[in-house]
Order: sequence, then structure tokens, then C-alpha cells
Amino acid sequence: MGVSNVADRPVEAGALAAGATVSQPLLALAKANRVRLAGAALRRELKALSYGESRARVASLLESPPAPVLSLRLGHLLRACPGLGPVGASRIARRAGVRPGAETMAVRRLVGRERMRLAAALRHQAKRYEAAGAAARE
Repeated sequence: MGVSNVADRPVEAGALAAGATVSQPLLALAKANRVRLAGAALRRELKALSYGESRARVASLLESPPAPVLSLRLGHLLRACPGLGPVGASRIARRAGVRPGAETMAVRRLVGRERMRLAAALRHQAKRYEAAGAAARE
């Protein structure tokens, strides 16, 4: 007989029986689990894209980040792109003018200017990759 963790079960305030209460920590834990799962799904989605498509997608996510992206660490988001490891993520962030150590911060802690410059650098990489692919096909 397996033991399940209470935090793994979906808990919604509206799904409770009349008179039952859920503690605030359980609701917070359920919300945190949803955010983590959304971030993991996004990273899997980015891994499945091609080199150029993944960078273009991350650029659009940085320009107008949805709620799940705001809580992701910048380094995790960048390393989800195929062909971009820890060194490459640091290098592109540094070249885009993002402050040192920003890879360890959540996207929400980046200044808008930093997000826009990083998005522009990622779009430039994606276009350069597509241009090189088009030249190779000719």
C-alpha cells in the first residue's frame, strides 16, 4: 500500500466539502506545485523545439512574460534551449548587458531593459542560425 503526500493532491478552495477548511500552507503548497509543473512543462516544450525556434520562443517569453515564466530562474530558462549550456547562457547574458549573476535570479527580478536586450540577443542568434541554414541549403 503506497502512501501519498497530502501536498501532491490537488487542493482547491472551491472543491472542499461544506464546513471543511484547508490550511493556508496547504493552499500555498498546491499553488507552488502548479507553478513548478508549469515551468517544467515550458522547459520540456523548449527542449523539443529546434535551435532557432527555441531562442525565438524564449525571446518572446522575455518580452512579455506570463506568470509561470516570472518565477523561473533565467539560467534554467536559457539552458532549456537546445545547444545552450551553462557557459553559453552566461555568455549570451553577459554580451546582452545583463548584470553579472543574473542567471541565478528569477525572471521577475530582471529590469525591463535587461529582458529586452536579452530578447534581442536571442532573436539575433535565431536569425543568424536560420540564415546559415538557408545558405547551406542553397
